[in-house]
Amino acid sequence: MKTKAPLSARSPKNKFRATITYDRALKEIGGASSTGAMTVSELKDRVSFYTDQAKRNRVGSHVQIFENKKEYPDFNWVKKESYRVKI
Repeated sequence: MKTKAPLSARSPKNKFRATITYDRALKEIGGASSTGAMTVSELKDRVSFYTDQAKRNRVGSHVQIFENKKEYPDFNWVKKESYRVKI
């Protein structure tokens, strides 16, 4: 049975994942963050947390969103979207 139940941001069962790369490393965070979700809208909500953090530190970022085209436990990650977030 397939489910759309909320999963943790790190669950390998998430259908979508995002990588956020910062223009320079953020203190206590580093140079990149990643998160996952079952839907694109949920993922973008989670991504905004990281990009807002970067903005507060006056750092731009680059976001890449991927979709798993296969069913867990198989993976075929395909880039769905890529964009820059300016300060």
